[in-house]
Amino acid sequence: MKKKTRIILVIFVSIIGILSLGWWSLQTSYGIGVNSVQWLPTQAHNITYIYVPITSTMAEFEIDQQAFEQWCQQKGMTLYTIESQKDFMVPRCLPDLEAIGVIPKPKKESPEWITWFEQGPQRSNKTFKPGDLYFEERWSDGGGYTLGYDVNEGKGYYWYGHH
Repeated sequence: MKKKTRIILVIFVSIIGILSLGWWSLQTSYGIGVNSVQWLPTQAHNITYIYVPITSTMAEFEIDQQAFEQWCQQKGMTLYTIESQKDFMVPRCLPDLEAIGVIPKPKKESPEWITWFEQGPQRSNKTFKPGDLYFEERWSDGGGYTLGYDVNEGKGYYWYGHH
């Protein structure tokens, strides 16, 4: 094989490799009822999540309150107890999972659809009440973290903005 041909082949293969790696790194990943993900506490289970590169990561999961509080503290995101009626919320992953067809939407105008439609705000954001736990950190570029724990449900909620 001529030297020029080899150089062109190496360049071509390199470009294909770089494009494949770029495409792979921009793929959305998700899970429903997953036992673990590396970016949540090891004690988290029954995890529903979506990871959308460049934008956000959202999850809701079952976890013991003390384990979640300890993990948050270790990460420098100390949860505090909500004491006021002010709206504290964490974006949920359900609308995104519905949008990509992972969670099916009911047929339009069916009784299930009417209930689904009426529950839109609850599917989009988890709202916390006094006694629940919460942490929020926003960055100037729009990214940050929002974490919450519903003490009655025994569930943690996680949002991370990749900005």
